[in-house]
Amino acid sequence: MEITTLSGLLRIGSVKELTRGIGLRVLRSMIIAGEDRLSYSTIIRLVECTREHHWQKDILSLSKDTQQLDSICKSLSADFKQPIFVGSEILITYSITGVRRKSYNLRFQVHTESTKRPHSLIEMICVFYDPIMRKISTPPQSVISRLTEIQENDAARRDDGAFPNNIII
Repeated sequence: MEITTLSGLLRIGSVKELTRGIGLRVLRSMIIAGEDRLSYSTIIRLVECTREHHWQKDILSLSKDTQQLDSICKSLSADFKQPIFVGSEILITYSITGVRRKSYNLRFQVHTESTKRPHSLIEMICVFYDPIMRKISTPPQSVISRLTEIQENDAARRDDGAFPNNIII
C-alpha cells in the first residue's frame, strides 16, 4: 500500500482522527513484503498524514486568510526506538513545541494504544510558504496566535502530568 495522503489513509478504514493526531491499526498491506513490521519510510509517511491532519484542523480551519499559505519542512529528525508490528493499534500524536514568526516546531510520537510507550519520535521544523509567490512567508497573525495557543495548552498538559511520556491525545 502506498500511503501518501491523509485522504488516502482515511479511505482504507480503521483510521480515526483525534484532537492531536490519528489512530489506526497496522494492516498487512502497510508492511513491505517479507517483513512483519512497519518500515521507517512508512512511519514517516504516516507522520506526514498526521501533519496534514494538523494543518487542516489547526490552520486551514481558521479562515480564508490561510488559503494562500502552506508550509514546507525545513528539517526532520527521527528516532525509531522499537518496531511496530502488523496488527498493532497505534496512535500518532503531535504537539507544537515552538512558534516563531515564519516557522514552528512539531513533535510527533508514534506509540501503541495499550502501553503509550513511544516507538518513534519525530521532530520537524515547518516553515511557512507562499505557493503563489514561491517564497518563505509570514502567516496571518491568527495563525501565529492559534499555534501559540496550542503550544501553551500542550505544554500545560505535559507539565500537569496528564499524559505519560509527553503524549497529547
